[in-house]
Amino acid sequence: MLPDICYPSEQNPVKQLYGDLNLSTIMSEELKGRAILAVTNDTSIDINNQVLACLPGETVVYEVVDDIVSDDPNDRLTFPVEFLNSLTPTEMPPYKLNLKPGCIIMLLRNLAPTNVLCNGTRL
Repeated sequence: MLPDICYPSEQNPVKQLYGDLNLSTIMSEELKGRAILAVTNDTSIDINNQVLACLPGETVVYEVVDDIVSDDPNDRLTFPVEFLNSLTPTEMPPYKLNLKPGCIIMLLRNLAPTNVLCNGTRL
């Protein structure tokens, strides 16, 4: 059995990591050194929504544009857009990405390595 010091007094990771900060008045510089890692996409989305609820400002929703690129017209029937939008593959954002001004996001692809836009960069 582990000693009590190994168990955090606060079981909510958002409150544990950001509880000492007033998220409605701080700048993003204070958030850069803090992160919560999640095992599943569903948990990650839940945590992101909890943190976004604490941040000031209006939420902006970005939706993915999915399309099938195939020579076979039957592929469009096999994989309708509604089905593609229901998926959240590993290392991919959800179909609807909720963001607020000032929130920190992490780049998941190497977009422009010469401009330091690489996988893992915080923006």
